[in-house]
Amino acid sequence: THPIQQQLDNLNSAGLLYGNIIYQKSPVMMRKLEEQMGASRFRQGLQEYLNTYSYSNATWDELINILDRYAPEAHLKEFSEAWVKQKGMPTVTTQWNDGKLIITQSDPFKRGLTWQQSFLVDAIYINKVENDGAEQTRITTTTIPVDMQGDKKVIALVKRPDYIVPNANGSGYGLFVFDNFDNIQLPTDDLRRFALAMNMYENYLAHGIDAKSLSDTMHSWLKAENNALIASQLVSYWGGAVSAMPDTDRHFQEQQMWQEYRNATIASVKQRLIRQLYNTVSDESVTDSIYNVWADKSDPLLSKTDYTQIAYRLAILKPQQWQKILQKQRTRLSDADEIRQFDFISRACTPDVDEQQRLFNSLLKAENRRIEPWTASLLRLLNDRTREPLNNRYLQPALNALLDVQRTGDIFFPGKWLSALLSGHHSKEARQIVETFISQHPDYPDKLMNKIKENAYTLTR
Repeated sequence: THPIQQQLDNLNSAGLLYGNIIYQKSPVMMRKLEEQMGASRFRQGLQEYLNTYSYSNATWDELINILDRYAPEAHLKEFSEAWVKQKGMPTVTTQWNDGKLIITQSDPFKRGLTWQQSFLVDAIYINKVENDGAEQTRITTTTIPVDMQGDKKVIALVKRPDYIVPNANGSGYGLFVFDNFDNIQLPTDDLRRFALAMNMYENYLAHGIDAKSLSDTMHSWLKAENNALIASQLVSYWGGAVSAMPDTDRHFQEQQMWQEYRNATIASVKQRLIRQLYNTVSDESVTDSIYNVWADKSDPLLSKTDYTQIAYRLAILKPQQWQKILQKQRTRLSDADEIRQFDFISRACTPDVDEQQRLFNSLLKAENRRIEPWTASLLRLLNDRTREPLNNRYLQPALNALLDVQRTGDIFFPGKWLSALLSGHHSKEARQIVETFISQHPDYPDKLMNKIKENAYTLTR
């Protein structure tokens, strides 16, 4: 497996199964548990666990009790308390003070927890050197392994770095705060470039960097990136930042994104760019360009589903042509089920606000939500960003309906319902509606409330 893909799997996967262990935990946590014990003792403990509890049920604590016997000095019960039983993740900062690099880990909820782990920090030095009478920049890197068993680590360095890259290879867990964004250079190592981009995006989510700065950085890095996996991730981070911008800045960034789509030489990146654009575009000139691609079916990288999704958004963005656009796309469909799906979802593209309200009201009845993917698509279009603030009126009743959605639907449908409802909203009014709902329901079921907060994160951050 490509090392970048391995890192993506490690960092973004929902769970990992070791042998027959039925209690799934995140791959990052399991890897950290292995690091804490050592690979050999970790395997021995797992073997005993599997032999002891084969053909029977077991708990996470029973696993930890067995592993603890193989590595008592690793304090695995404390490890389990922070990594498994408590919420949140650490905030890790770096600071230079009198010849020492001070790395501090803190619990954002002030419970005194420590996430025992190891990670790498890169100290970067930028030197100006003479070469044949010309001044050149030479960058050197000192990689520092950090074994974080407490809340502070002090490392002596001969010279102060020009800047520090925390969590240099992405192996650490937490919010790694940059002490300085100025003059950050792209590493030559693929894994470090991916980790750097990921860390910058997480700092953006934590308000450590603004949307424009992140957008400009991701755009400039994309121009220089030849690794398809990294470039695709840069597009995703770029699009995430653009979606949070006010319209004027957003339109300029969308125009830049369109130019990158036209110039892209990596097929997967070109595909990611056009999909990012057609799902979120609001700029008129870019909308017209996407319309031309759709009308001529000129991009072979796009599937029939892509062209259908483009038609939905174009019908919303070009209300004078909405019926003509939908009729043309419908003639491209031949499968009866595809046509049924199209006829169900495309109703949300109507510019008639009263009809939009009737469609939304219909979704509050369980019998009209039987085909859940179609329902989510229709709800998402009704809550398109370009229809705000009018569609803010759907937020309160849709949140009120969530318990019924859970009762009558698939186990994953509440999350899809919330994503479709909330992802298009960015206004202060929408944020106030959601925050008021959260504050007024202190006894709401924890799992559902966490789903609300998860899907409202971009709106309420």
